[in-house]
Amino acid sequence: MKLLLDTHTALWWWEGSSELSERLKDQIADPSTSVFFSAISGYEIFQKVRIGKLELPESLLLDLPGEVRREGWEILPLGLAESIRAARIAHAHRDPFDRMLAAQSETHGLTIATTDGFFSDAGFRTFW
Repeated sequence: MKLLLDTHTALWWWEGSSELSERLKDQIADPSTSVFFSAISGYEIFQKVRIGKLELPESLLLDLPGEVRREGWEILPLGLAESIRAARIAHAHRDPFDRMLAAQSETHGLTIATTDGFFSDAGFRTFW
């Protein structure tokens, strides 16, 4: 399986949160699963830190790319094709971060690990 982590999913993973389903924890930990962390999630995280909506552990603040790599996840850059696709998603959802993740999942054939109903409502593959 190839999973793209929604931002909240990655944060909950690092926190060891009970919000993550056991099924998802097992899938992320499975060595046969390719896990992707989007560059747009990095932007979303640090945007929320900047405006005071999120606090991060020091390790994530100092070296988010390193933490992603230490998990064995792949960093997924955001390209022009995904940006255009995100703008063309017909669903009325206004969150630009979610729209970018949806476009990346479609463009790269990934399943989104999320609890956010937008993704499945708009027809994107999800896993939880």
